[in-house]
Amino acid sequence: MPQKKDPNSEQEYKKLFKGATKTYKSKKFKTSYNSYHSVTFGYKIQNTELAYDAKYFLAIHLMNGLGVSKNPNEALGLFKEVSESNSKYKNEARNILNN
Repeated sequence: MPQKKDPNSEQEYKKLFKGATKTYKSKKFKTSYNSYHSVTFGYKIQNTELAYDAKYFLAIHLMNGLGVSKNPNEALGLFKEVSESNSKYKNEARNILNN
């Protein structure tokens, strides 16, 4: 009998992140925002590198109004969290905060 996939596994969130990046590059911003949001606040993976990577892209969406209303204050808060994390985008977030 095949095992059921755990919808909360990090592997499933990695797939969701990859799909979000693909839709972001295709300029389907509402879809990518929702996917990055799901990864960011995913059960069991909060405070992981993957969650902070997704927060970076949420902040980009919010800063520029991509698929959602512009919210620079929330975006700056997310960039700050990312800049203090183990995200691969922490330096980019720091650069945005310093400009």
